[in-house]
Amino acid sequence: TERDMRLSVWVQGLVLACVCLSWHVLVLAETSTPNGAAGSSSGQENPDSLDFDYATFADPIGEEERIQLKERVRTMFYHGYDSYMQHAFPADELLPITCTGTRTMGDYSLTLLDTLDTLVIMGNYTEFEDRVRWVIANIDFNKDIPVSVFETNIRVLGGLLSAHMMAVATIPGVGGPVSGYNGELLVMALDMGWRLLAAFDTSTGIPYGTVNLRHGVPQGETPITCTAGGGTFSVEFGVLSALTGHAAFERAARRAVRALWSRRSEIDLLGNHINTQTGEWTHRDAGIGSGIDSFYEYLIKAAVLFDDQEYEQIFADAYKAALKWLRMDGWYVEANMLKGQVTWPLFNALQAYWPGVQVLYGDIDMATVTAKNFHLVWRKYGFTPEGYNLMSNQVQPGQGGYPLRPEHIESLYHLYTATHDPLWLRFGRDIVNSLERTRVKCGHAAVSNVESHTLENRMDSFFLSETLKYLYLLFDVDNHINTYPHIFNTEGHPYPVSSIFLDHASAEFNHPHAHPHIPEIFQGASFLDHKVPRHSCKAPSYTRVLSRDLFDIPVTLQRSNVSLVGQTQTVQPQTQTQTTATTATSDSTTKSKPASAKTTGPSFVTRPRPSPASSTTAPSPSASPTSGVPSTSPADEKQEQEQEQKKEIVNRT
Repeated sequence: TERDMRLSVWVQGLVLACVCLSWHVLVLAETSTPNGAAGSSSGQENPDSLDFDYATFADPIGEEERIQLKERVRTMFYHGYDSYMQHAFPADELLPITCTGTRTMGDYSLTLLDTLDTLVIMGNYTEFEDRVRWVIANIDFNKDIPVSVFETNIRVLGGLLSAHMMAVATIPGVGGPVSGYNGELLVMALDMGWRLLAAFDTSTGIPYGTVNLRHGVPQGETPITCTAGGGTFSVEFGVLSALTGHAAFERAARRAVRALWSRRSEIDLLGNHINTQTGEWTHRDAGIGSGIDSFYEYLIKAAVLFDDQEYEQIFADAYKAALKWLRMDGWYVEANMLKGQVTWPLFNALQAYWPGVQVLYGDIDMATVTAKNFHLVWRKYGFTPEGYNLMSNQVQPGQGGYPLRPEHIESLYHLYTATHDPLWLRFGRDIVNSLERTRVKCGHAAVSNVESHTLENRMDSFFLSETLKYLYLLFDVDNHINTYPHIFNTEGHPYPVSSIFLDHASAEFNHPHAHPHIPEIFQGASFLDHKVPRHSCKAPSYTRVLSRDLFDIPVTLQRSNVSLVGQTQTVQPQTQTQTTATTATSDSTTKSKPASAKTTGPSFVTRPRPSPASSTTAPSPSASPTSGVPSTSPADEKQEQEQEQKKEIVNRT
C-alpha cells in the first residue's frame, strides 16, 4: 500500500543516516582510540596508534621494508606449516594451542592438500615434490564419510587441480615438472569430482550441501542449501572438464547457476537459502556476504577464466542490482530480495572479498572506496570481526571472532596488482603486524574476540592456503604467479587463464588405472572438444545412477515466479518417459528428453529420487541402452559393487 511504501522509504532513510553517522564515528575512533594490533613500526607513525591519515599512508614503502615484510610473512607460513607437519599431520587441521591434530573434513590430510601450491609460491619445490609423492601414495577418497560439497570442492578438488598444473609446469617457472609425475593428482581430482557430482542429482540442478564420499547423498539429507553452496562450482568444475574432457562437470556447475539465477526476484536479487528440490526460497535476505558471497565471485571469475559471456552477463545484471539495493555510503547491507527494504545493516567479514571482485570487473574506484571502509574496521580492532553493526558502530553480539580469514587480504592484493598504489602495501603491513600477534607455540591461533584479543585453539587450513598466500604475493611483486594472468578460486588456488593451459591439457592422459568404460549418463560432447580430447578414465563404482537427462535439461535464464516458503508453486506430477537410444559421435550426443512438466518457473523435469538399491551403483556394461538402469538384480549389483571396491583397494595397494 501507499502507506507501506512511505514507511519503507522512511525506514531506509533512517538506516542510511545511521550508517553515515556510524562511518564518521568510526573514522573519529580511528584517530583517538589506542590499539596495539595495528599501525606501523617505521617512520613517524606510532605502532600503537590508530591514526588513519590516508595522506601518510600514501607514502611509499621502501624496497628494503617490502622485502622485510615478505620475509615476515614467510616466517609466519613456515611456523604454521612446520607445526602442522610436526604435531598434526596426517590429521586434517592443527590445534595450535594444544599442539595436536584434529579430523575436521574427510580425514585426508586436508591442510596438506590445501597447501601444496603455497609451497610452490614460496619457492620450496623440494618440499612440494616430496609431498606430492606422499599424497599420491597415501590419500584415498573412498571413505564412508559425509563431507561438505562446497568446502570439499574449493579446498580439495581446487587444491588438487592447482597442484597438478604446477606439477606439470603449465606455466614456466611456476612449479615442476615433478620427476616421475604421471598425472596422478589429476586422476585424484577426477575421482573426487565423480563423488561430488552425486550431489547435483536434484530436480532443480542445485546441489545438496552434503555428500558421502562412498555412498552419495545421505538418506534424509536436508534439501536446503545456501546460494553460495549451490553456485560455487564453475571454476573448479570448469577446469576439471577442460583438463579431462568430461563435460559433465562444467554442465552441472552451469545448470546450478542458471537454476539459481532464474529464481531471482523482479529486482534481480537472490535470497540466502533455497530448497534444492522445490526451488523455494527459505531465507529471503539478499546480500553480498555470508551465504551468497562466492556466487557473485564465481560469476566474474569464471567469466574471466574461460572468457564466458553468459557468466559475464549474469554478473553484470547481478552487480547492477547489488549496487542499487545493497550499497549504502560505501558499505553493504542485507535487504529483502523482493522489495529491497533493508533488513540487516551489518558488515560481515565475508563481504571483504567484494573489492577484489570489483577490481576483476574493472570498477577500481568503487573497489577503492569499499576497501578503505572495510579497513577502518580492521584498524579499529586489529582484526575484522565476523560481524560489525553499522548502526550501533559496535561488534555484533556473538560475532566477535576472527578465524584468520583471507578475504580482506585478497582484495588488497587485487587492488595493488591493478593500481600499484602504495596505500595497499601499507594496509598489508597493518595485517602483518596483527597476524604476528596470533603466534603461539605450535602455529597461529584464531582470534576468539577481536576486542580482548583472546585466542582459540584453531588454525583452519585456509590460513596457510589463502591468507598467507595472498599476503606473501602482495609483497613479492616479482613472483611468477604475478607475471602471468591467473584466477584464484575462493580458497586461493590459482589457475592460469584458459588460453594458457588448454593446449597443455591436450597432452595424452596416461595413467595405469585408466579404463575405457564411462557410464552412459556422463558421455557427451565436451564443451571444449576442439581443444581437449576425451580421455579414458574410469568412473568409480560408487557413482550414483543419475537420470539420463541430468545435465541436458534446457534451463531458461528468464526470471521465474519467485517461490517462497508458505506460498505454493504448482508442479504437476509426471511419469518418466522412456529415453530413446543414445547415438554418440565424436562431436555430440543426441538424446530425446521427457516432456517437461508445467511449472511456474523454468522448464525443469520432475523425476523421482533413485531407489537406495541403485543410488550407489554405476550402470553396468550390460545395461540396456534405452533403459538408463542396470538390468541386473539388486543382489547382483551389490556383489558387483563389492568386487569393484576390492579391485580399487588392490589397485591402490
